[in-house]
Amino acid sequence: MRKHEDGFTVAEVLISLAILLIVVMGVLTALEYSAWTTQQNAMRQGAVELANKTLEKARTIPYAELGTHYPDGTYGDPPGSIPTSTTVGDYTVVTSVSWVRDPVSHRATYKDVQVTVSWQKPHASSVFVETGVFGKNSYVNSGDVQIHVLDADDLSAQIAGAAVTLTPATGVTRWETTLTDGIAFFGYVPSGATGVAAALTGWMADLTAFGAKTVNTDSLNDWALLMQRESDATIYVVGAPSGSPIAGATVTLTNNERSLIYYGTSNAAGAVTFPQLWKATGAGYTVLVTYPGRDNGVASFTIPSGGYHASQTVTINDPTSFVVSVKDAATNAVVAGAQVTVRDSVNAHVPGSPGVTSAGGTASFQINQTGTYTVTVAATGYTTSVTSTNISAGVGAVTYMVALAPPTYLRVTCKDSVSNLPIAGASVTVGSTTLTTDSSGNALFTITATGTYAINATASGYQGYSGSQYVALGSGTVAHSASMVPAPTTGSLRVHVTRWWDGDPRDDVQVTLYRGNTQVATQRTDSDGYTTFTNLAPGTNYRVRRTNYNTYFGYFTVTAGLTTTAEVSW
Repeated sequence: MRKHEDGFTVAEVLISLAILLIVVMGVLTALEYSAWTTQQNAMRQGAVELANKTLEKARTIPYAELGTHYPDGTYGDPPGSIPTSTTVGDYTVVTSVSWVRDPVSHRATYKDVQVTVSWQKPHASSVFVETGVFGKNSYVNSGDVQIHVLDADDLSAQIAGAAVTLTPATGVTRWETTLTDGIAFFGYVPSGATGVAAALTGWMADLTAFGAKTVNTDSLNDWALLMQRESDATIYVVGAPSGSPIAGATVTLTNNERSLIYYGTSNAAGAVTFPQLWKATGAGYTVLVTYPGRDNGVASFTIPSGGYHASQTVTINDPTSFVVSVKDAATNAVVAGAQVTVRDSVNAHVPGSPGVTSAGGTASFQINQTGTYTVTVAATGYTTSVTSTNISAGVGAVTYMVALAPPTYLRVTCKDSVSNLPIAGASVTVGSTTLTTDSSGNALFTITATGTYAINATASGYQGYSGSQYVALGSGTVAHSASMVPAPTTGSLRVHVTRWWDGDPRDDVQVTLYRGNTQVATQRTDSDGYTTFTNLAPGTNYRVRRTNYNTYFGYFTVTAGLTTTAEVSW
């Protein structure tokens, strides 16, 4: 016989537990939501109370002080004592005060106060309240300022989000952000000179074009401020013709339209970038690149609009290899071991100078700058060569030929023009060199350049000699004979006799010449009253008198080689 038993199966128990769990979870969720709602409502209620309290406090502030200031100490517009943002417990209070403008005159009429109170827990939210406040401004002499911030490349485009700073003649500096219409409005600004600035990431304010501004009393001062998107230019400095980048070059960039100058130095890639550049479409920009010991590089470009990225390559000439090849002028054979110097216009050695020619007769130097260079070549047994040549940088290699000539001399021989005997001890000058003749009457001069040379010689007892001689380099020894005339040893005295009463000449008058008290000679005057005594020893004590008369005339000086005239009257 089968026995009957009552009870639950395992499956029935599990199902019952699942149902109970669902019911309990629902109850817990409802309780949690109820608590969250209660807390959120409490936060909202607290926010409303705090917002209203902030508004009420704003209404108690004197009208002139009803405005905002920022944590950094700057002021909004209108400026005042209310902080733009504060934290009260779990709340953040943001207050803004702005002008409400007349729709016709666009003048400031009253102040609008807006308060936003926000919180983050249990759920981020906020409340907003607003009120208008009327009152009388304490500024007696003031006006309103409306600034339109526009795109310099498109004057119909307003710029929103620009931070506009206004510094009035008196009072605090104010700050406003342009709205979507590109306008920053400042109410009741004290009259007088006013400073304005504007800033916006990626933009530049053209304060030069904006100029100085003055706020006029009791009026709306409507101004336009242009801003331009920042442009930049990258300058690449490379060698020519190699194209290799040049690091460390000084780059000077000049805005020719605004007279602005920027400086930079090229990096390892030969590049330097200049940010925040103004557009320049006419005279544009000029680039000057300098590098020690190298030719300058110059280029120009324009920036047609804001937001433009310019790129300009400027070349600096690479060094030129300057090879001096030295040969014998007569045989055309190479001259090894010659000393070679290459100097620039300020007499400084170029790289590689001084140098010595190789077995092939060459010496190499480096020319970094275009200019005129002096090449000096000296070698034993040859006349030193000094020449100048123009050399350009950046042309690769240049070979310069120098032909050395054997020494060239000018031998000057001084001789007596009468006896043809050599004159020793004579002083001979050729160019800037003066030598003394030897016992054979010779003076030997070294000639360093082809040309005609002036020759001057002096010697005791001889008249001076002057002559010239053409000498060509490589012509060996050129002889020049200087025939010198012996200097005269006597002089003459020419006596002119006139009548004392009318000055007419006295002819056929007998005149006696004395040296001191010693009679020298007696002669008669010619038809013109003249008579000349010759071959007289030089002296200062010559006298004349009319023969048989006791009156003497003189003293007169006689100089060797000269004729002295004595005027006498009786």
